[in-house]
Amino acid sequence: MFFDGLNRAVVFFVLCLMMFVFHCFIKKIILKVKNQTKKYDLDIKILLMKYLLAYSIMLVIAFTLLPLFQYVTDDAIPAINIVPFHFLYDYVFGVINTGFLNETKYFLINTAGNIGLFIPFGFFISVLTKKNLFRVFIFSFSFSLLIEILQFFQMYFHIVGLRTMDIDDVILNTIGGVLGLVLNHYLVRVNRI
Repeated sequence: MFFDGLNRAVVFFVLCLMMFVFHCFIKKIILKVKNQTKKYDLDIKILLMKYLLAYSIMLVIAFTLLPLFQYVTDDAIPAINIVPFHFLYDYVFGVINTGFLNETKYFLINTAGNIGLFIPFGFFISVLTKKNLFRVFIFSFSFSLLIEILQFFQMYFHIVGLRTMDIDDVILNTIGGVLGLVLNHYLVRVNRI
């Protein structure tokens, strides 16, 4: 499943790169005709950030919503978790009750994946919104909530299996988006020194 998402991520990256190069080529021709080549460098940086933001959105979709069509039995029930940190609670008490760390791998992949997947999204949003914490928070939260709602409907309408609507994912995704802002702030600060 992870490698399927990775393959889709590579395909999306190549498509974004091709669109970016084509867009830059057309833009350069238009600006050359208008004799505005000085403006070109700044526009290219902003355009690159927009394409990278689009790529990060496609990356989130590749790992959270695709593939769209799998066989799902009619008895599959959509899972919803609206209790914050319920997953963490289950993990801690599962380890205490069993005495084994058999869930550690899944817990770490889930936590790191939910945070890590949204770091690029938060980074590029923060670049385009001039490091506005409120906007990064709202965009990350809203996009994550939309993904969770779509995952619920995928399961509810038997489009795809193994999807849950989980408030923990929304919290972790939002933390990842804010960490993207922190990363942007750090990189700007390091480059000024």
